[in-house]
Amino acid sequence: MEIVNVSNFRKDLFKYVNQGLDYDDPIIVNSKKGNMVFISEQEYRNLIATLEILSTPGLHEEILEGLKTPIEECVEVDWRSEL
Repeated sequence: MEIVNVSNFRKDLFKYVNQGLDYDDPIIVNSKKGNMVFISEQEYRNLIATLEILSTPGLHEEILEGLKTPIEECVEVDWRSEL
């Protein structure tokens, strides 16, 4: 995780955008008012998905239980037909 002040971040914005996309590594931007965390859209979506899973009662446990299921016992599901 890199930490940079807002002036240098602004000056080298293109470099930091590419760095964030190439390495999925958050960049902390310091300013007088406080700090910002600069992350890729994919990293943001992953965080939101994780929060949704963890906030849905029982879903985390179901996923953990499913991971213990041997592949031979798994059934293929066509999720499109479930909608």
